[in-house]
Amino acid sequence: MIAFGAATIGGVLGCLLLLMRKSLVFPVLIVSLLGVLAQMAYMFFLSNVFEVQGKASMVMPIMITLTAMGLVWFSRVSTQQRWLV
Repeated sequence: MIAFGAATIGGVLGCLLLLMRKSLVFPVLIVSLLGVLAQMAYMFFLSNVFEVQGKASMVMPIMITLTAMGLVWFSRVSTQQRWLV
């Protein structure tokens, strides 16, 4: 539950901070990414979700992880380029 909350709230706050062009976005999105990774680690390694639902259910978790990683990358580049204040 905590990982889901960190991922969701961190992602929403991070996207809002990106829209407001605030440099605080990078640490917020890092927390969100850690929440996503914790949640996906449980799903991939500790539960039998894929045995029950099949391999097609792996697409969405992978897309969520890639999106979170892309947001962290974009926030880092935006901070380095001084697009954010």
